[in-house]
Amino acid sequence: APGPIAEIELWRDRAFALSALCQQLKQPMVQKILDVTTKANPAIIHSLNGTIADLSKYHSESDNNVFFLKTLERHFLNLAAGSDFAMMKETIPDMMESVQIVWQISRHYNSNERMVPLMERIAWQLCERVSRGLDVLKLFKVNREEAYSMVLGAKSVLEQWKSSYYDVRAAIEKLGRAPRWEFDHKRLFEISDYMASVCQDLGYVFQVQKEFHNFFDPDMKSREQIKEMLIRLDGLVSLFEEVGFDPFSISENGNWKKVMQDFDSALGVIEEEIIEFVDLSFQNLQSSAAVFEMLLKFQQIPSRKAIDDHLKQKFDDVLIQYCSEVDRINEIFDAEKSKPPLVKCVAPVAGSIRWARTLLCHIKQPILSFLKVAQMLKSEQSNMIKIKYKDTALRIREYETKKYEDWLKETENIWSLLKQPLLTIRENQDL
Repeated sequence: APGPIAEIELWRDRAFALSALCQQLKQPMVQKILDVTTKANPAIIHSLNGTIADLSKYHSESDNNVFFLKTLERHFLNLAAGSDFAMMKETIPDMMESVQIVWQISRHYNSNERMVPLMERIAWQLCERVSRGLDVLKLFKVNREEAYSMVLGAKSVLEQWKSSYYDVRAAIEKLGRAPRWEFDHKRLFEISDYMASVCQDLGYVFQVQKEFHNFFDPDMKSREQIKEMLIRLDGLVSLFEEVGFDPFSISENGNWKKVMQDFDSALGVIEEEIIEFVDLSFQNLQSSAAVFEMLLKFQQIPSRKAIDDHLKQKFDDVLIQYCSEVDRINEIFDAEKSKPPLVKCVAPVAGSIRWARTLLCHIKQPILSFLKVAQMLKSEQSNMIKIKYKDTALRIREYETKKYEDWLKETENIWSLLKQPLLTIRENQDL
């Protein structure tokens, strides 16, 4: 079906033609003919008068329809020739409010028979613009961000059409001054809903590309393994560039689903390789703090759900590794506390306390970082590592305190000793 502008042109042409006929009937020559015919054959004139009355009625209807449809013409032109999808989206709510006014006060566009075809023309125009504006065969050849923006814009136009319809319908029902909109939803939204779903799929493809490219920093992208994966990822767009059908045609729904399934299957393989790469990256790190730092780095990057879910499992791995580190610190502490390794030129007690605090620092800094992340607190391992850390920290603190207290006892008489002279004079010593 052609767009809504054709509806206005239809009534304009009809109004023009009927106006011309009405004007001809008013000409003097026609009036004389009618007068003669009335005298000669009144029965014919009776039938003719009925036809003239119908003609006048249709003329009035056409003029009335043109009058009201002209209030929508500006909106229809924006749909047909607007500069971009953003303008179309902005037009739809105002257009639907104007349609509501036409429905409420016009004499002829207040029935399903007239309004549904007009709505169908609007839906057709929107779908035609989206189909024309998103050429899938060329879409993946332009800048990725620009193409992604176009797809989202087209999808928002189709969604705005449906949401504005329901907003106006609710407003009409609330006012209660005009018949409700009980239109056939399939006729109005079946195609636009399908096209919106195709736009959703296309947006998904661009989003996937963006997520994977953002997931790797420049250093990672310089690695041959990552380069190869990203090249294969970008190569998946050939599935869409080589389609031999119109993706926006609802009759091709099955073929389009097959294309998306092929894309997801190929994507799954790449996704598994990336997860393996992530696991390998974590394996090369020695401490839980380093693993945690990399985990936070990865989490700050928007990525695929499968990768996000896999990364969430790493929080438990971090805590398990941290528990092992605490156990190792305990082993070192127990083995060396009686004779800790000391730095040269450091007093034994001060050196022992410094050694103990160094051990504590190794496990204190990581757990302070862990406790700032909500995901870590939700882990089943979090309570266990808190208890383990507190026990170890308490043992080390007690060790420090005992060392200090023992030192105090040993040095409690030091002030009296320091007051004694270093040199003494012997009075009876011979000179």
